[in-house]
Amino acid sequence: MARNRMISPLFWENEKLGACSHMERLLFLGLISNADDEGLGQGNPKRLARIIFQYDDDLRASDVEKGLERLQSNGSIRLYSVDGFSYYQVVNFPKYQSINKPTPSKLPKPAPLLEEEGDEDTEPEQEPKELEAEDSSKITEQLHDDYGSPTVAGTDELGEATVALPPK
Repeated sequence: MARNRMISPLFWENEKLGACSHMERLLFLGLISNADDEGLGQGNPKRLARIIFQYDDDLRASDVEKGLERLQSNGSIRLYSVDGFSYYQVVNFPKYQSINKPTPSKLPKPAPLLEEEGDEDTEPEQEPKELEAEDSSKITEQLHDDYGSPTVAGTDELGEATVALPPK
């Protein structure tokens, strides 16, 4: 079901979408406005052509299908099928839409991916680095300033000291 949606300024800055045709960008906006609160929608190209491009007599379902494939190839959406029905997922939907009172989706969810597609904002996980003694001292000083001096509260199952911070 279509929702009232705001167009995020991030849409206009997205270089992957900027490389798309006008029709493909309008299709993407139509997918966002017709997606449920989890970014999922029915992906039948005939249905989408009828809903999004209802006044464009020269636009065919095959044009919408090509647009969907292009949006999937650039990582903007994910197409999937369940029990013979076509669906789409707007990748990074929360980046484009902030939902105050989300309604759980009634549509089937796509199978999880091993590696999320099209998520250009995620950085590779980094190994935790060792703190230098100087950094550790600064952190300890900041904790003392913020919370006061810790006290030894006891020991854990390995015999290590546990620390209690005074209430702030």
